[in-house]
Amino acid sequence: MKKTGAWLAVHALEQLGVRYAFGIPGVHNTELYDALNDSKQTTPILVTHDDGAIAAAIREARSIAAAGRPVIVAVAIDYSKRSAFTRGVMKTNFRRFPLAQRLRMAARALRRRLSS
Repeated sequence: MKKTGAWLAVHALEQLGVRYAFGIPGVHNTELYDALNDSKQTTPILVTHDDGAIAAAIREARSIAAAGRPVIVAVAIDYSKRSAFTRGVMKTNFRRFPLAQRLRMAARALRRRLSS
């Protein structure tokens, strides 16, 4: 059996005891979801929006917190969209980036907003 990066990622999730992986399937993560479908321990929960993945993951995390098992949310973050999640991510992480990268991120978000 050929071991791929997706296989390795799923193997790591299984070793950590992750029961559910919430995320949005797409062309960039097809191999990951194929490997998750083959997993006997980690179940992929597919959603259509990142806020839905976050809400579902939070509900599940609360229900299994007593067991001490992690829940993974795999989403692509679009910083130009205003949601409670993106505001929280930006507030938490924006200061960690170097100034040049912060400016690039802000410019990219501004371009997206102006083009839409």
